[in-house]
Amino acid sequence: MAATAAFLGFGTILKIGDGGGTEVFTEVAELLTLSGPSMSVGTVDATHTASPDTHREYLAGIADGGEISCSFNWKPTDTNGQAAALTRAQARTKGNWQIVFSNTDASVLAFSGIITGFAWETPLDGTVKLNLTIKVSGKPTLTV
Repeated sequence: MAATAAFLGFGTILKIGDGGGTEVFTEVAELLTLSGPSMSVGTVDATHTASPDTHREYLAGIADGGEISCSFNWKPTDTNGQAAALTRAQARTKGNWQIVFSNTDASVLAFSGIITGFAWETPLDGTVKLNLTIKVSGKPTLTV
């Protein structure tokens, strides 16, 4: 039996682009959790009066890139990644992002997105966290 090709999430990073002509990506520091994108494809009802065996027929519709949810240890002194993300959220602007996976070939998922939610979590007995939700705009691309 072949050995597994699975890898740990430890070491995966989220990067935010600066929007420049030759775009530079900066790590959003101290990533704790990351999920998504939760991509889906809509369906279009194409049923007609002569559909076979009186069953509905569907066509593949428009794809939706879904959302990315993530949390970080809040670092108010991070003037690069976290500050850039919050500035983008407050300005309600779309920008480019990268998820760099921790596997040995460093696969990258690149996408455009809009921050649709951000909140701080301040537990009494834990670290202060910044939670972000990013709505993917357009088609993400995975480079392996």
